[in-house]
Amino acid sequence: RAGQTDAAVAALERAAERTTAPDRASAIRYQIAAIVRQQSGPDAALSYLRRRVRQVPDDAYSHWNLGRAF
Repeated sequence: RAGQTDAAVAALERAAERTTAPDRASAIRYQIAAIVRQQSGPDAALSYLRRRVRQVPDDAYSHWNLGRAF
């Protein structure tokens, strides 16, 4: 099951990178965080979202997702 989850997360991440709609990419990444939370717990989800904020600090959606997660 973990392998399937990893594959799903990777597919969603590719989808988020390919979309031209920032709000859609944000929604996808929030879903990724939800999957990570289910699989590995809330700290792992927060870590994922924090990493995204560090990667793209000017992305308001990433900050918004992190705030929602808290």
